Amino acid sequence: MEDFMEKIEPLKFGKYTFLTSLAIGTYLFVGFILQLEDIALLIGSVGLFVILAVIMFFSRKIQWYKVGEESDENAL
Repeated sequence: MEDFMEKIEPLKFGKYTFLTSLAIGTYLFVGFILQLEDIALLIGSVGLFVILAVIMFFSRKIQWYKVGEESDENAL
């Protein structure tokens, strides 16, 4: 078992893996909504609410007034 863990430990996912998974997730979400004709508006609204909530959660500590200034230790 240790031999297997040593082989997969050095593997690292890059930024392209994140972007690819984001694009695939968006494509699947839109395809899913298109299949649901009756409740597409409800599912789409809930999906957009969740996406906005996630964006707000991860950007809550960004100090937007200090973005253009020199980086400070307390900026982010």
